[in-house]
Amino acid sequence: GYIPFDALLNDRPRDENDFKTYPYLTKQYQFSYTYSATLLRDMREKKHRHEPEKPFIAFAPYYDGDTTLMRKDLQPLTLSGTEVDAASKQMQGEVVAGSSATEQRFTENAGHYRIIHLATHGRADNRVGDYAFLAFSEIKDSIENELLYVKDLYNLELNADLVVLSACETGIGKLQRGEGIISLARAFAYAGAKSIVTTLWEVNDKSTSEQMRLFYRELKRGKSKDEALRLARIRYWKEQPVEMCHPIYWAAFVPAGEMRGMTV
Repeated sequence: GYIPFDALLNDRPRDENDFKTYPYLTKQYQFSYTYSATLLRDMREKKHRHEPEKPFIAFAPYYDGDTTLMRKDLQPLTLSGTEVDAASKQMQGEVVAGSSATEQRFTENAGHYRIIHLATHGRADNRVGDYAFLAFSEIKDSIENELLYVKDLYNLELNADLVVLSACETGIGKLQRGEGIISLARAFAYAGAKSIVTTLWEVNDKSTSEQMRLFYRELKRGKSKDEALRLARIRYWKEQPVEMCHPIYWAAFVPAGEMRGMTV
């Protein structure tokens, strides 16, 4: 649950300094993940309680660096605005950014969309699991902390075919015996999402923005979700300098759940 198989090697690299030419397994194989065989069956066969009437929505609370709305330990994600704008244009959807991207706005509207993209800060919780969170824009003088916890997600009713968690550490958390890893991604699955693209560590703002742009381009072309992510990586290696092709910049993203393509 903590290792992206995509970044494993099937041979010794010929040039250890050239990350583009490493023999990653993802160059030969396509990977997707699941939390259990039972949950995979449920995600594949799931019928939404309400068919989502809108195609796409993206939230980017921290793109503009407005420090009046930010916590001291959460830095601006300056490229998240570019990321969600590009995704929204490709998927013909909506963007909620900056101070408008509140937890209430998300919880009240998320159930109406087929694809949900969250470009924000995330924090795993390795002690309990239920207190991993996604951060939304802080409302001045409000008693709400604008943090969406795993335990809150269990009470949501989502009708999404895909949730993209473009945030740090959304796929990791407390490893519970007999249950697996309690993470934000798994909570989204229980809330009703058929599939999730999630992360295994802290992600880089720039490489994330580039990879998401390429991912949605492939998804728009009708590729399955796991194939879209794989093709996005291959294209990313071609476009980026060698130092940005180290797996730390691209391998954090993993797809989980039902992987069929989407008509968009």
